[in-house]
Amino acid sequence: MPDPELAQRGVLTIAHGDQKYLQQAKALARSIRVHSPEIPIALATDTEIEEARLFNTITRRDFSQLDPLLSKLKMYEFSPFKKTLFIDADSLVVAPLEPVFEAFDGKRFSVFGAAEYTTPGWFNDIRVVEEITGSAGLPGFNGGIYYFEKPDAENIFESAEDLINSYRKLQIGTFGDGEQRGEEPLLSIAMAQRGIRGVGRDEAGFDIMYAPAGRRGKIEIDVLEGICRFNKKGTWVEPTVMHFASDDNCYCYKREQLRLAAHDPYNALGSAHSLSIELRARWHHFAHHFLPIWSRILRNKVDDIWEG
Repeated sequence: MPDPELAQRGVLTIAHGDQKYLQQAKALARSIRVHSPEIPIALATDTEIEEARLFNTITRRDFSQLDPLLSKLKMYEFSPFKKTLFIDADSLVVAPLEPVFEAFDGKRFSVFGAAEYTTPGWFNDIRVVEEITGSAGLPGFNGGIYYFEKPDAENIFESAEDLINSYRKLQIGTFGDGEQRGEEPLLSIAMAQRGIRGVGRDEAGFDIMYAPAGRRGKIEIDVLEGICRFNKKGTWVEPTVMHFASDDNCYCYKREQLRLAAHDPYNALGSAHSLSIELRARWHHFAHHFLPIWSRILRNKVDDIWEG
């Protein structure tokens, strides 16, 4: 019998737009099913999904009407749970999630990050932000995972949404092509306004989530065996949730995505062989990391010859 408490808590993820995000969400769901099969999973999406039984709840939404940033700030609205663990779709779970819920339990809103306030690099001038928070420093974290409880966390999301048009005024940096904005700075401000701090590895007693930024060497990961470790800025970490973020085209992520699909009894790839998976993962990595480089080199060489 499932634990009745589990009906009140669950995992939420969001996948919209490009089909690759839905594929990522399915891989995340499969990894959760391996390690915490009784924890409900909710998906917010704009896409039809064939493997619907991977998720307990599917919320359909027209994301084209939402600011890309707002789509993630709407996680409170999308969640059907009293206690929600939001996990970015480009993540994989390699250990049971029950200890993660226990580490966050009772906190109306929290993140995995340093318990002490710092000077996050999102802000071009931290003094401008400190004027509205009244604190010297703010929480710094990666937004691959959030924990929140209803109804206590609602005003945190409302405060973050109220700041959505204040990026320039608050001198918050953008990324990518200069037009992409993350939700982390806005939620960090909302946290600081209320004195909310993140849960660090010392308080949790284990590594809840890490992204690959600052890694040295390769990521050692085997979702089915419950292994994940890598060197992050000189410190070895073993996250329960591996958030691949901008590294979601790497070989090891694609390999684990394919292995999870083959492991899924409802998926047509159930009879796939490990060699086939290995070759497909290697080709994916090559196509995304090396072919574009050689294509540019060849194109430039042809241009040189053509122009004499």
